[in-house]
Amino acid sequence: MKVIQSQHHQKFSEIFGNPVQYAAIAPGRIEFIGNHTDYNGGRVMGLAVEQGIIALGSARTDRLLRLQSLQGGDLIETTIDCAKPLSGGAAWGNYPLGVIHALREAGATIEQGFDLLATCQPVQA
Repeated sequence: MKVIQSQHHQKFSEIFGNPVQYAAIAPGRIEFIGNHTDYNGGRVMGLAVEQGIIALGSARTDRLLRLQSLQGGDLIETTIDCAKPLSGGAAWGNYPLGVIHALREAGATIEQGFDLLATCQPVQA
């Protein structure tokens, strides 16, 4: 997978007005018959592919959560305490909001919000 490009860092700064503190890539993967057993008992072989997910983030000093996808949609703004399931074009934000919810349900204390920019790599994928 290609490294996170400077254009992603620049876009993050344009949207949120602060620099990226954290960056992560989750490579895509495909499965062929052969390598390990899948949920149906069949044999599969996993392979990483160039497509994947890129996430750039930065901590905030308040409890605000700001989420943006480069695949489209409006900027999502909520707080740690008021995050509710989203629908329509903002529904992609349920993934990071679901993590926040699960952590809080497990007893984690989350004191600070964050800014998050997510995108696919490459964008056409």
